[in-house]
Amino acid sequence: MNAIKVLTAAIALTSLAACSVTSTNEVIKPAEQASGPFGMFTHDAVKVEGGKAFVGVKKLVIGSFKVGFITTKKEHAKAGSGVGGNSSAMMELHGITPAVMQSITDKAYQDLLAQLQAAGYEVADRGQLASSEFEKSASKASPFTEEASFFGSDNTVTYVAPESIGKLYFFMGETGQGNGFNFNTPDMAASGFADKNKLPIISVMYNLDFSSNKSETGAFASFSAVEVGQALSVTPGSGIILIGGQGGTFSTTNGSVKLGQPIASPEPFGEITNTTSGGMVALETTVNAASALLGGGTNQSRDFSVTADPAKYSSGAESILKKTNADLILSMKAAK
Repeated sequence: MNAIKVLTAAIALTSLAACSVTSTNEVIKPAEQASGPFGMFTHDAVKVEGGKAFVGVKKLVIGSFKVGFITTKKEHAKAGSGVGGNSSAMMELHGITPAVMQSITDKAYQDLLAQLQAAGYEVADRGQLASSEFEKSASKASPFTEEASFFGSDNTVTYVAPESIGKLYFFMGETGQGNGFNFNTPDMAASGFADKNKLPIISVMYNLDFSSNKSETGAFASFSAVEVGQALSVTPGSGIILIGGQGGTFSTTNGSVKLGQPIASPEPFGEITNTTSGGMVALETTVNAASALLGGGTNQSRDFSVTADPAKYSSGAESILKKTNADLILSMKAAK
C-alpha cells in the first residue's frame, strides 16, 4: 500500500514538473515573425500594401500620430496535446510615467517630420485640418488607456499623441482601439479632405512592447515551458497609412507601409521580479496535484513585474522609433 502511495506521489510530482515559467534579466530578442505550415514563410521586414498610392506623392499632411505603450501583457506557451501543459506569465511594466511617454512620443514625432523632409517630402502645416471635417471626426483625448479584458486583448496599452496634436485618431487597419459603428470616422473625413484639397493624409501608429519570451512545448504531450525577459521593441503591424488625394480608385489612392518584423533594442532597461504570491502558488500546486492524480494535465502561471529605469527605457525607445521611422520612410520612397 505504501509503495502505491509512493508511486502515486511520484507520478503527481512528475506531472507537476510538466510545465515551467521562469524569468531572466537578460534581453530576450522577440521571435522572428513567420506564417504558413510549420512557419515556412518568413515575413518581410516591412510590408507594403497599395504601393501605387505612394507614387507621385511629394506633399502630404499628418492627420494622426500615436505611440501605444504596452504596460501589461501575457506571455504563454501551450503544449500540443491540448490537455494541460499551459505555461503563462503575466507581465506588468512599472516606472514609466505619463510624462516619460509624452516625451518619447513628441521626440518620435519630431524625428518623423525631419526624416520625411530629408527624404524629399513637403509636410504641409497641419493647421489646415482644424477647419475641416477631419478635426470633427471620431477621436479620443490623449493619453487614452485601453485595458486588457477577457473578451478583448491580453494587453493593456496607453496611447499617446504628440502635444501639438493632442487627439487620438484611430484608422481602419490600425491595431488597438477602433471606432465601433461611428459613421464619422477619421478614414471617411481624411478621404474627403484629401479629395477636396488634392493633399494626401497619413496616419502613423507605433506600438511599443517591453517583454518577450523563449518557449518550449511538447507536440504530443502535456508539456510546455516559457522563460520571460525584457525586450523593448516596436511591434509588427506598426506603421504608416496613407489616404491619397490624387484621384482614381480606392486601391490606387490608399496604401500602407507596416513592420512585418519587430524592431528591437539589444539593451536592457530594467529589472524583472517574480511577484506571484505564496498563496497562489500553493493553490495552483494543490489543483495540479489533484488533476495529475486523475490523469489530467497541469498548468503553471506566474506574475512578473518589470521595473524600468526611465532614462534607459527612453533611450532605447527613442532609438528604435527613429529606426522605425527610417525604415518605413525608405519603403515609402521606394514605392514613390
